[in-house]
Amino acid sequence: MKRFLAAAFILPLLFSLGPASPAAADTVTYAVSRQSITDPDTRITQVKIAEDHAVITLNYTNRGRGPTRAKLYPPGHKMAYYLIETKTSKKYPLTGSSGLPTHPDSATVKPGQSLTFELFFGKIPLANFNLMEGSLRSANETPWHFHDVEIGEPIKIEKGPQAPPQEKKTLASPKEEQKKIGKNPDSK
Repeated sequence: MKRFLAAAFILPLLFSLGPASPAAADTVTYAVSRQSITDPDTRITQVKIAEDHAVITLNYTNRGRGPTRAKLYPPGHKMAYYLIETKTSKKYPLTGSSGLPTHPDSATVKPGQSLTFELFFGKIPLANFNLMEGSLRSANETPWHFHDVEIGEPIKIEKGPQAPPQEKKTLASPKEEQKKIGKNPDSK
């Protein structure tokens, strides 16, 4: 009888506490669905926030236009992405990227094709933000801007500290590879 009474009091107490909250050193993934205000074919799909870095995942789908060229500008470039916290207007610069070539290279996305890429930032607060692609370029380039991105409930918690993501380099063209090994690609 004592065991039954103990279980009757302890089990409801444990369930009332709910799931464990993420610790400061955990990496927490949030589902996000925010469409670009400048290009409806581009969306933020998730945000990962760790103790010392953040990763924002985006998806671009070419919906029936002709082939489109897509690229990112590297960290420090005036046209690179940056994040602005909505309440404080504090600006956070891009620290790296993955999945999409950086200027001057680009990827061709054919109609109906999609590509997913990631943007890396340093430590950011868990707050709503605007994600902006640098200053305007030429008339044939459209920057991707996202306003009032809301971070909701976590969908995944990875326990313990996670290493910051490493920038994944895109494969070099055959000419670039020949230059790396000291050969002139234009000579026969």
